[in-house]
Amino acid sequence: MTCRLCPNLCGVDRDKSYGLCLADGDIHVSYHGIHEWEEPVISGGRGSGAIFFSGCTMRCVFCQNAKISRKVTGKAYSPKELAALFEYYDSVSDNINLVSATQYADGIIKAFSYYTPKNPVVWNTSGFETVETVRALAPYVNVWLPDLKYVDSALSRRLSGKSDYFKYAFDAISEMIRLSGKVKIENGLIKSGVIVRHLILPSHIDNTLAVLKVFSDNFKDSAFLSLMAQYVPINVESFPDINRRITPLEYKRALNALSELNIENGFVQDLDSATTAYIPDF
Repeated sequence: MTCRLCPNLCGVDRDKSYGLCLADGDIHVSYHGIHEWEEPVISGGRGSGAIFFSGCTMRCVFCQNAKISRKVTGKAYSPKELAALFEYYDSVSDNINLVSATQYADGIIKAFSYYTPKNPVVWNTSGFETVETVRALAPYVNVWLPDLKYVDSALSRRLSGKSDYFKYAFDAISEMIRLSGKVKIENGLIKSGVIVRHLILPSHIDNTLAVLKVFSDNFKDSAFLSLMAQYVPINVESFPDINRRITPLEYKRALNALSELNIENGFVQDLDSATTAYIPDF
């Protein structure tokens, strides 16, 4: 295949070589299990059936999943084998949660031809998506869980290697909302819609405030916000500005912005969530 699944548009024939995402023609699953630490409407009572995929379309220097995002790890699955994994988690969890899966979107779509889940499918993504891939996934995805990491292009280039991140993420989230409509929750569980995540980074509260303003101006009437305080510095000694946890003052400024912008629908992590305990043992 000549790959144009993500905004890198690298055009690599992945049957012969690796893309910029480090993926080849197989579907590589690094880890799967019941995940209990997502937003309450996703984790539910039985947990979320999380399937973590190998490689990544981005290069975030602070990645908490670096063990699986920066190299090809885990088991190679065919679409039919992946469908069997879908069927299993459909029976034991409240949803099927596909984590960092963009680089395998074509194979995942094929997997859905073998099995149609009864529970919601969650697309758990960095937000660095093309509108075309979002549209291709729309018949199979019920819940969109994109990040909105940055508005600041210089910061996104420096920390994630993508100066065009905001453009693609904004357009992708807009399309997700257009396709799915407003958030629908039944019996405490999300059935459809968009939850936009933002991780507060130390030293860069101005970026967080800009993200919250964009969300308020464009998305708050249709999507939920998940404001995350769980940042833990991992292998970022070369980046002293982010080589620490966020401070109570940074956290308070973000909370104040939520109030000032009248963002009411969503979730806020406690400041003490900044721990490695929530990172799966890959």
